[in-house]
Formats: sequence, C-alpha cells, structure tokens
Amino acid sequence: MNLASEHLRLTNMSINEISSELGYRESSTFIQNFIKAKHMTPASYRNLYQKQQSENAHPEDP
Repeated sequence: MNLASEHLRLTNMSINEISSELGYRESSTFIQNFIKAKHMTPASYRNLYQKQQSENAHPEDP
C-alpha cells in the first residue's frame, strides 16, 4: 500500500488507474485492501493529504 499511497499523494491518477497499475483486476478489491491497511478509503486519504498540504502552504497569522 506504500506505492498506492504515494500515487494518491503525488499524482492525479484515478483510483481505477492506480488499482490497475498495482495489478488489481477490480478497483473494489484495491479499495477494500486499502481500507484494511489505512483505515480509510483511497479518496479520503487523498483528500486528507491535499487538505494538510493546503493548510501547510497557507499558515494562519498568529
């Protein structure tokens, strides 16, 4: 799941593209395995990462 996480963080590849690249025939199987490993969906993981990046890029003034 490390490579999947990296693709989610660093590319705009779709979940289907990532799952296919990692050798999954069905994206649903990839999603189930990702949830087991990371305790969230791939889409949630990507959104969380993007939100954190956005917050770090624009720190609030003290």
